Amino acid sequence: MLQVFKRNDISAYTALLFIALLCKMKYLLHPSLMITDTDAFDTFFFHINAWRTFLVNNPLFYTFLSITVQFIFALYVNHVLNVQKMHAQKNHFATLSFILVTSFFPQFNVLGSAFMANMFLFIAFSYVLKLSSTPQPRKWCFNVGLMLSVAVMFYFPVILFLPLFMLFFWIFRPFALQENVACILGFLTPVYLMLAVFYLQGRLPQALASLNNHLQYPSKILQPIPVFIFIGICILLMLISVFVSNQNAFKNAILTRKKWRIVNVYLFFALIIALLSTQFPSSYFILALTPFSILLSQSFQNRKEKWNIFTFFFLMISVLSMQWVFLK
Repeated sequence: MLQVFKRNDISAYTALLFIALLCKMKYLLHPSLMITDTDAFDTFFFHINAWRTFLVNNPLFYTFLSITVQFIFALYVNHVLNVQKMHAQKNHFATLSFILVTSFFPQFNVLGSAFMANMFLFIAFSYVLKLSSTPQPRKWCFNVGLMLSVAVMFYFPVILFLPLFMLFFWIFRPFALQENVACILGFLTPVYLMLAVFYLQGRLPQALASLNNHLQYPSKILQPIPVFIFIGICILLMLISVFVSNQNAFKNAILTRKKWRIVNVYLFFALIIALLSTQFPSSYFILALTPFSILLSQSFQNRKEKWNIFTFFFLMISVLSMQWVFLK
């Protein structure tokens, strides 16, 4: 079964599409489940309240659109890993992992501020990975700052990644002041333009006041039993991934090991900022699910194929059971 996802032909994409439809079917049949996260469309600078209205008025179409965009993003994440040669051979396990882990709760599938922040954050991270081999480091450092700045516009706590990604620069390259300055200039460019627009419109105080919406902690847990089951499954899968990663580590080049280490750090910081919301789980948890799915992709590459198949079906059954038994 898993051999299909090691191919680079239409059969792999067909299998991924089938699994995506199977795992997201609950939300397509009951699109009202998507309207549960009150923070899903709260942004720092951009105004996307029209998206909320569109979801309320056309829940089925918006759900289908959200799942489609998310599927394309999952393919992009997998493409980055393959280009960076982070696996021994090209495969689609990162796409598979992302589809499965984001199917546990409807909040993870909403096309809103959280998804937009997550998308630009990962693009910035992919640019960081390119620094290991690019002949134009200052260009990519500027792009890292630029993408991070746009992500901050949607979710302010992402600003924590600015010093973190600049630290990653030193992991791949010797310290160069010009590269760090380029990153800061890239970050400040959209901020300056947005502040200027709000100042001219007289909306700057309201924009700065919205910071409070992004600096809170979870005060309520939605459906505690499913949440605790989800946490337990994630911890178990993470342990499996760490075990498999240690098994395969000796096969990787030093540069590849560095990339996997910064993915771990990426996950740790993403988990911290994903929890800055009034409820759990919230749509912002997708910020942590993206690096988690990257690490989880290793759990499908155990030396023993039976363990890989077991992990796949365990995750599939867990997702479907969560949706059809526990979610109401």
